[in-house]
Amino acid sequence: MGVIFIEGPYPVIIAKPRFKQVCANFRTKDYATMAGVTLLSMPFGWFAGTARLPQMRGPSMWTAATLGFCGGVALAVPAAGW
Repeated sequence: MGVIFIEGPYPVIIAKPRFKQVCANFRTKDYATMAGVTLLSMPFGWFAGTARLPQMRGPSMWTAATLGFCGGVALAVPAAGW
């Protein structure tokens, strides 16, 4: 990790928090972000799988949902204070 030279308005309680500590700091907004990005990515996967092979709709949708969940976590973790 890098060195932080800028002092914030509040004192640092844990300089290098673990992932479990960051997840314990999630708020309702962070969970809503993860759920919203996941749910918004599912129709994209459904229609992307419809292009050539209709039998790929389901797997394509769940793949997009997994990627959307990863994106939601990537948006929620910095907001929770990592």
